[in-house]
Amino acid sequence: MEKLELIKIDESEIINEYRREYLDSLIEFQELYLELMIAEGVFYQVKIDAAAGGYCIVNKSQTILVEFHSPIDNLFVNRNILKEICARLRLSSVFCKSFDMPLLNAVMLISDRFKIEGFHFRKCVAADTQPRSDIEEREAAVSDAAALEAINDTFFESAAEIAHYLQKRSIILFEHSDGHLLGCGLLLEVVPGYPYCDIGMLVAPEFRRRGLGAYIIGRLLTMCRRQNKIPICGCAFDNHASYRTLIRAGFLPQYELLSFTV
Repeated sequence: MEKLELIKIDESEIINEYRREYLDSLIEFQELYLELMIAEGVFYQVKIDAAAGGYCIVNKSQTILVEFHSPIDNLFVNRNILKEICARLRLSSVFCKSFDMPLLNAVMLISDRFKIEGFHFRKCVAADTQPRSDIEEREAAVSDAAALEAINDTFFESAAEIAHYLQKRSIILFEHSDGHLLGCGLLLEVVPGYPYCDIGMLVAPEFRRRGLGAYIIGRLLTMCRRQNKIPICGCAFDNHASYRTLIRAGFLPQYELLSFTV
């Protein structure tokens, strides 16, 4: 193929400008799991014969391609660009949202080996959930860190992550009227400047299997709507409990996050 250049760029303003066109082109909105990887990732501008040919973003360890965008409307050209990127950067895999058709079509011409990493929920058919009289809701404070750590299993990766979300004022506590912490909800803006909000929940181990997970998701859904935000969410392929809870709360699993081995 023509001469291809990969130019590493660190300037956030340039990166945001490039990504805006990509995000606006998607039929559904970006996945938070990938967005968090992108925040720590490495951005490369792609040039073909010195002309702009899109960009790609790889994860922090530079082993996985997590985003690819090309202005070229040619499946086979994009296949060749993607193949060259994977070879040049020695990538082991490509993460692809099943609603990202240009990338999906290109990577399927390179590899037929893939697995489902997770499910994306972009549509919810549930009505607003009214608050229960026996459950109090409040924004979590920094002083609630220890209580959140006490009920955490694998929802938060670390105490540092809890502290980060507390500072962002993104955690909502759900407490029984007798003072027991039942669980928490997480409301996270996916990309600044867009109205999409990723929601998640954690129920304290001793209060699970009582429908509280679906209730918390329902309340977060209602909060988003009242703030003119669009709620979206996702879960790992093997997280069966979260999958069932999201469906009970009214979300529909429409898409997958696929990992292609290259």
